Amino acid sequence: MLNSNILYITNVDWFFLSHWKGSAKYAQTHLGNITVASEDTGCSSQIEADGFLFFKLPRVRGGGFVSSMILAWSILRAILFVKPKLVHLVTVKPLIIGGLILRFFPNLKVVSYVSGLGYLFTKDSIKHEVARIIVRPLYRLALGHNQQTVIFENHDDQSIICKYADIPITRTVIVNGSGVDIDLYCPPVIEPNPLVVMMAARLLRDKGV
Repeated sequence: MLNSNILYITNVDWFFLSHWKGSAKYAQTHLGNITVASEDTGCSSQIEADGFLFFKLPRVRGGGFVSSMILAWSILRAILFVKPKLVHLVTVKPLIIGGLILRFFPNLKVVSYVSGLGYLFTKDSIKHEVARIIVRPLYRLALGHNQQTVIFENHDDQSIICKYADIPITRTVIVNGSGVDIDLYCPPVIEPNPLVVMMAARLLRDKGV
């Protein structure tokens, strides 16, 4: 039994290190022990070296029933083993599956982080419309915990999910992204020459390219 105050549940270990390590360190300083539950791709030792506890989730791929049940059972085991006071759900699968499981823990505080809506909401085909109809009740249940706060990175996502999942806007918060460590990524001094701009991203139409 780990007895952490906060349990982060995300898909893979390296994603926690790249996006959440900084804020988790801050939370650790003020709130105590933190456990990270995720798939171990070889970065769990780094997570533990940074002072966090680690709970290994199985490697599951695809959205099939069997893989979803395996992940659900593992998330349930993590919650029962860690006994956290707050559960922080990151990425789509932990958000939905973890959110559904946490409906059976009404006294636990929950934070769900929605970093984007993905193809399910941005594509307009019949296939995606059918998928939205199927997934909608799952979102309603997963985001319907009375002790839950849902975090968004922009007003559009907030508006769509609040309407889609029928959750009150008073239980949501908007932040300006997961943040950048400015000690690690320092802005350079820009010379007063013609400015050259580079964008490192996937060239997708639904991202504005």
